[in-house]
Amino acid sequence: MPRMAVAHPFLMHGLLAASALHLSSVIPSRSKIAIALEEEQLALPSFWSLPASNNPESSHAVFAFSGVVITYVPATTFVDKYVISRCYQILVNF
Repeated sequence: MPRMAVAHPFLMHGLLAASALHLSSVIPSRSKIAIALEEEQLALPSFWSLPASNNPESSHAVFAFSGVVITYVPATTFVDKYVISRCYQILVNF
């Protein structure tokens, strides 16, 4: 997946967001949660544009990112309700 993430920035940002959330659970820190939220916000715009492009070459990266989003949403429910609503919009519009 890291090689795929290099080719697809939205996946890279999604993985970095998940990593920051994991670190915040191991070493509690508001800054790591803020980094996770920032990375997720960087990932979403380029991810949203993919369904419109209908590019089969990015289907594996889209699938991988959706797995990251699914794990990200429950982890951030205590942090930011906005992220949940945006992730829901992604899934509905996809």
